[in-house]
Amino acid sequence: MNDDQRPDMTEWEAQVNALLDGELDDDQAGALKAAAESDHALASAIIEAYQLQRMLAALPLERAPDSLREKLRRIPAEQESLQRTRVARHQETRRRWFEPRWAMALAALPLVVALGVQLSGPRAPSDAELAQARQDLAMAFGYLQKASRVTEREIEQSIGAGMRDPVTEQTVRTLSEQFDLDEEKET
Repeated sequence: MNDDQRPDMTEWEAQVNALLDGELDDDQAGALKAAAESDHALASAIIEAYQLQRMLAALPLERAPDSLREKLRRIPAEQESLQRTRVARHQETRRRWFEPRWAMALAALPLVVALGVQLSGPRAPSDAELAQARQDLAMAFGYLQKASRVTEREIEQSIGAGMRDPVTEQTVRTLSEQFDLDEEKET
């Protein structure tokens, strides 16, 4: 067999290992042995592999130290505990992002931005604009109340009444009063 037809060493190694493990059928084993008759390196590799296998089989079994055996026994329990901790942390992180206060903060963000743009303008708003803003604000607070009720129902359904902390009507009233005070200061 010339060098162009010769498989690389990793392929030979895989076939020799399969031969030793009994994974080759008779035709494959015969082909490998026939190739070894004409390839001295392959023949040497097969002989060395057989010798190594026999030497390893002849080695006496040694008992592992008790401390090592105990450590090996603890590994599955430690891995399971570590996995439970990771899952709990992941669930806690997800739970924090789905709390009503974050949902309400995200819902109120466009309102805050709109008010900031309105308040930072160079001119004073007209009476009609103020009236429209009050109506928009009242509508926004209505949506916030509705979102709070919907969120409360969803939380109650998913995790129970003992775990919820929704934005109450008192919070909405307090925020509304603060905005009313700001408007009175401007006039």
